[in-house]
Amino acid sequence: MNALDALILPGISDNIKPTIEKISLFDESWREIETGKTNSRIKLKDKIRVVVKAYDRMDGNADRRRLGVYSIGYAVYDTGGNVVTDHRASINFKRMPDDRAVPFVYAVGSKSGATGETIFNYIATNETAADSFKEGFLDPKDYPAGQYSLRVFVSDYFGNTATKDIQFEVDK
Repeated sequence: MNALDALILPGISDNIKPTIEKISLFDESWREIETGKTNSRIKLKDKIRVVVKAYDRMDGNADRRRLGVYSIGYAVYDTGGNVVTDHRASINFKRMPDDRAVPFVYAVGSKSGATGETIFNYIATNETAADSFKEGFLDPKDYPAGQYSLRVFVSDYFGNTATKDIQFEVDK
């Protein structure tokens, strides 16, 4: 279970949206795909992994206090804004996942502890919920040639949500 579901903590509030610091794309062999300039479109041909560097904060926490997010997911849109791949929470912590799921949730570079910077790199294309977990990819072969937007979202336990988009092109 999620420990927050069992606790009633007086005076706790959270009106702060999570922060998405960066979205990175990797191929199947974990080679990073250059995302280029801010307004450039990435050309994709093969399966990719989407990694989201994100964190949450609660009201009253210091800026340096970084918490993990509650759910992570993505959707794909065409240039007309039509949903091509539905919004789905690929990772959620409604129930704590099995310990074996850790490498399916967190990408290399994630770290936390009492000292140093806390970094959460979530593998948004993998699926993790409670007792199930599996590796997943965004596969451009599933889409006709054209231009698309990948919208990544992260939410906290209290329903605050942040999104960030990356433009890509399927080149066949």
